[in-house]
Amino acid sequence: MDNANEWPAWATETVSIAPYDPTWQARGEEAAKELQSLLAEFGVREIEHIGSTSVPGLPAKPILDLMARVDSLENIGKIAEKLAPFDWHFVPYELDKRAWRRFFVRVKGGKRVAHLHVMPEGEPQWETQLSFRDRLRLNKPWREEYADLKRELADRFEGDRESYTDAKAAFVHRIIGDPFAHFKHKHSRLIEGRRHIWNVEKLWRLADERPVIRIRLDDIPELDQDCWFGLGDTSAPTIRHVAGHCKRILDADMSYPILLGSDGALMDGGHRAAKSYMQGDTAISAVRFTVMPDADIILPEWQSGKE
Repeated sequence: MDNANEWPAWATETVSIAPYDPTWQARGEEAAKELQSLLAEFGVREIEHIGSTSVPGLPAKPILDLMARVDSLENIGKIAEKLAPFDWHFVPYELDKRAWRRFFVRVKGGKRVAHLHVMPEGEPQWETQLSFRDRLRLNKPWREEYADLKRELADRFEGDRESYTDAKAAFVHRIIGDPFAHFKHKHSRLIEGRRHIWNVEKLWRLADERPVIRIRLDDIPELDQDCWFGLGDTSAPTIRHVAGHCKRILDADMSYPILLGSDGALMDGGHRAAKSYMQGDTAISAVRFTVMPDADIILPEWQSGKE
């Protein structure tokens, strides 16, 4: 279609940013489960809710973004046939022109409601998307900065979705470009009513001995009282978020305390793995710091503000 008048309305929608909608999370999970069921026969094992609608508190275009990982893109034609009855429209590569994915748009009532990015195994964009999502979830200043940028760009490129997306690239690259960007801060812990603050890089240097130990959850009345060091945000709602951060630190060959669930999945010691997060687990393995360094700063709790 060379004539813009021949394009369907959903293909030429303007950019519109909506206030954060708390139902986006549940809708994303529901869409992921539906896609998992539909695409299981094609070897799809992982489907993730990504993009701005996956970040609590972030305004966004009210369109869910999901990505699915497949062994290869050879079956994309069959996948398109499978999804077509469920309002998913395949956008050919000749139009999308992004080699790292095959793109689908879900349309209801003449409006796009979801995007699906199908990626082959080993595609670096998979980890890039997860990294960007997880970092925004755990960093409020970045969320606020990104929200302001999105509103500004939506006003500037209201009728040009491609330019809107391209203009966000510098921000995205800045956030994911430094593998330790989120961790370059101080770590604090409340101990006996006083806030103990450590320099994170100092903790890394002291983490030379990391024995692996096995702990039965039944043996720990309150697991979250155990003294784990970590760099995470204790408000993070799921283990999946912190697992990604653990993985990035470990891939960079940096010493870091981790917990392993009974299924072998990584969990961040900084979140102290509250029992409520480990439904079905009976034990964990742990890589633990053996040195409790002196805090660099100690403040009474009333002076320390929020953690």
